[in-house]
Amino acid sequence: MARSDLLLDLVRSGAEGDSATFRRVVQTLAADERAKRHDLLADRLESLLEQPAVDAVPLRNLNSPMAVEGVRESWPTSILNDLVLSEGVRASLDDFVEQQLRSDELRTHGLEPAGKLLLVGPPGCGKTSIAQAISNALTLPLYTVRYEALFSSYLGETLARLARLFDLARRDRCVLFFDELDTVAKERSDGQELGEIKRLVSSLLLFLDEAPTYSPVIAATNHPDLMDKAAWRRFSVRLRIEASSLSSLEMFFTNWRQRHGVDLGLASSTLAKAVVGSSYAEALDLAEAIARRVVLAGTSASPRTIAQAEVKRFQAAARAR
Repeated sequence: MARSDLLLDLVRSGAEGDSATFRRVVQTLAADERAKRHDLLADRLESLLEQPAVDAVPLRNLNSPMAVEGVRESWPTSILNDLVLSEGVRASLDDFVEQQLRSDELRTHGLEPAGKLLLVGPPGCGKTSIAQAISNALTLPLYTVRYEALFSSYLGETLARLARLFDLARRDRCVLFFDELDTVAKERSDGQELGEIKRLVSSLLLFLDEAPTYSPVIAATNHPDLMDKAAWRRFSVRLRIEASSLSSLEMFFTNWRQRHGVDLGLASSTLAKAVVGSSYAEALDLAEAIARRVVLAGTSASPRTIAQAEVKRFQAAARAR
């Protein structure tokens, strides 16, 4: 059987009309098959490449994510092992991914995998990073909902765009990500909300009910108290992501150092104490700022001196906020 990475590259390059990558992947597949003594298949693959070339036309059409208002497509590379998570949250995320990867086994017993995940926590705690890591684990594109492009001054147009968004998830396997879900799933019992907002929330709930489990829906919110209770119940898996702590920040810097192999100049415990109370996103900003200066300085400056200067800059900026 062909390697899964080659098959993914083949489909992706064909969908995007990337003829150079498509040709390279087919050549690699042919070489693999010839090494297995599958000469007839290898010859056939090579002969197909010799046929007259035609203008490459991407398989994506006007219904692609690039043409659906309110969607940004990405292929994240982050992994769950990169994130600092509590044992319970990590176990729940691993289970969510496993159910998706082994959905065929579940369906043979009349069961569907968990397909809706709600992440609750303060800004910068890693909710978006979790969505990205799950997308990567499932080798599915991440379709992030962009509210500024989704909403229109006309309710009918907004609902039409929302419908197209979920149609996209039914047609193309993906991870559909709603950041700040409370923006669109507001509590309908709030007397200050307009009737149009209530109609929008009701429509969203219907779309969520009908969303296929093979395209997981992940949502994040900093304000669960603002969300409609019915929207909350639509998500079978609900996880609270905690804010950073001194110990988790120390682990964050240790993990970052191991992944990137760049000397951050100071011990992880020292860096953690310097940013305690900050989010993981802010800790990442500091780590990357130090790393950039260390790499560019080469041997002309001490990583420790660079780190101390960046920490002072970080703390001064924090006090100014």
